[in-house]
Amino acid sequence: MDLISKTLHHIGQNYKDASVVQIGAMDGLNFDDTRGFLDMYGWKSLLVEPVPAIFNELKENFKDRTNYTFEQCAITENDGEIEMLTIPPDVIISENLHHGYKGMSALYPLKNGFNSESQRDIDVKTKFGVNITVPSLTFDSLLKKHNIEYFDILICDAEGYDWNIFNQLDLTKYRPKFIRLEYMNLTDEEKTLTRAKLAYYGYIVDIGLDIDAVAVEIYQELQDIEEEILKNVSLSFNNIVLKYGSDKIQSGYNNYYNKILESIRHDNINHLEIGLGTLMPEIESSFAGVTNSYPHYKPSACLRMWREYFTNGNIYGMDVAEDCMIEEERIKTFLMSSLDSSSCITNLKDLEFDVIIDDGLHTAIAQITTFKNLFSKVKEGGLYIIEDIKGGGDGINVFNEYNKELMEVINEHECFYNYYLDVSYEGTFLCIRKNYSNRGLTNDTEEFSKNTHKTQSNEIENNTPTINVNKNLTIVTGLWDINRTGRSFDHYIENFKKFLDIPQNLFIYIPKEYEYLVWEKRTPENTFVKIYELDDVKNIYRPFWDKTQEIRNNLSG
Repeated sequence: MDLISKTLHHIGQNYKDASVVQIGAMDGLNFDDTRGFLDMYGWKSLLVEPVPAIFNELKENFKDRTNYTFEQCAITENDGEIEMLTIPPDVIISENLHHGYKGMSALYPLKNGFNSESQRDIDVKTKFGVNITVPSLTFDSLLKKHNIEYFDILICDAEGYDWNIFNQLDLTKYRPKFIRLEYMNLTDEEKTLTRAKLAYYGYIVDIGLDIDAVAVEIYQELQDIEEEILKNVSLSFNNIVLKYGSDKIQSGYNNYYNKILESIRHDNINHLEIGLGTLMPEIESSFAGVTNSYPHYKPSACLRMWREYFTNGNIYGMDVAEDCMIEEERIKTFLMSSLDSSSCITNLKDLEFDVIIDDGLHTAIAQITTFKNLFSKVKEGGLYIIEDIKGGGDGINVFNEYNKELMEVINEHECFYNYYLDVSYEGTFLCIRKNYSNRGLTNDTEEFSKNTHKTQSNEIENNTPTINVNKNLTIVTGLWDINRTGRSFDHYIENFKKFLDIPQNLFIYIPKEYEYLVWEKRTPENTFVKIYELDDVKNIYRPFWDKTQEIRNNLSG
């Protein structure tokens, strides 16, 4: 049973007066896997649909429901009227169009499939699309109009405008127990903002074509587990990053940290980060612009993030900006420069660290100087990480500029560097494990992650088989929704996600709208994506495409 099923059943069985707000209710019957729950538990529900013809169908379909209230409007940032595109339901029937177009009515600028490069969608939009003007309300106006002071469930399918609607919701005033938003049509920035807001207000999320979010207190009831276990299990690295507003996800480093640090997450470690994210604009490498993406961001957010991630760790930070100086439980900061060797000796004294991250100035000279000053402070078996190589404005890659000095150390130990194909394709993230193994350089995170001393001993102890990766082999695959009879596309997405877990090199053909599935699991070091829409596939396999699909869909064959 998936998260939405478990959660809605739990709410229905334990909260008898629960209520629902559904935005983009369509006709109430198609493309909606929540309707059965609304009927089963008889929840008081406000159903919102902007398109008049579809709204009339919605009311007709549920004319016998006394627990439903209906509102014909779009939810926008201003009260009034707004123009939108729709394919009339009668035209869909008379022209034998795919029934999915009924659910694709959208505001301008278009953000859903009608904004794609699919020739079919372009033709349908051009030939059959109709512009209509509909009433519009803000989310707050909608709730006030219907005297809604609280609600337990929010379901929103707004064809790319889900963040615009969710951004209006005051989660300090209204705290739905469950939230579902359509996710696939959001921009990358809107996806980040959505996840950040949910994480900040304490929601556990499950992401697919939609993003499902459960309030942490409901999730705790749902799992029936102790609070401490819940904290450790439910808050992944990504959720913690979004909660505090660090840029580790925007930079793409979450993919590496998820693998490299997981084995020491609950150990008693010392962690040091250089560069703590000042908001003082006059400071070089200021983080002042980050509040555009993370309005809740505060200086030294990375230290609070690491404290929550490393459940038993002592967290240290170093910066030249005074607004980054904090003293909290398991957090200590030093007002100093990592470029000053005498300050490093004086302040750090006999401290040694399991993890050191240089997220400071990002210039090549600053990175190599910091490395020389601090690598000796890494414990044996510990990690020294340099982020944002070539990111300091000098345009110089520290790995290339100081290659001889770095390789002398790397060859003695082992190092992950996220170069692509070979080292001439410059990487941005370098991690040295100080273990005197002479393994040297790799760009394989799987190989690097499994080479911890803990993993090695556990493999010997448990004799656990491992998957060998053939670096000379690349698997080519693809994913398209061909509307196959007898099996939903969700089945294919679920198995595609499992397939992405294999450590082998992959070359993937996929439509733009599903590309996000790849990057939630994979990194560019072993994955290449070619955007290929379904119409492109049909053109290649013409003229035998239709016959092939006829054979596949012949249930009697």
